[in-house]
Amino acid sequence: MKTKINFFTDFTIIELIITGSITAEASKINISGEGKITGNIYNAKSNLPLVNVAVTLFSASDSSMVAGTISDSSGKFYFSMLGSGRYFLEFSENGFDKHKITQLKIQDDTPKINLGEVKLTPVLQQIKKHRVKRTK
Repeated sequence: MKTKINFFTDFTIIELIITGSITAEASKINISGEGKITGNIYNAKSNLPLVNVAVTLFSASDSSMVAGTISDSSGKFYFSMLGSGRYFLEFSENGFDKHKITQLKIQDDTPKINLGEVKLTPVLQQIKKHRVKRTK
């Protein structure tokens, strides 16, 4: 007798197992608090807002990733529903130096952090022309 494999049922079971483990990991970080981290990302050279910059939030206690987002059309980004704890941020965009902000602390009495302007420095990508000296 052959056993039929029900893809939908097997997929649902796997999904429940994965979802359960993600929920368990998230509960260690507490992503249901009142904490919020906001800021605006700018080009340090032109002072123009940077769009679609990858911003990643990490837990400072074990360097695990908590959440990620991208800056909007005016360079703004935010993280919300953060529990009390210590965090750090990493900013990444092609053509710019990576930037890191450490020592962010969400507390019950100070749940909101506004970083203001975060400036990313463009990477200089200049091609130097080599001159060939001509001899007579």
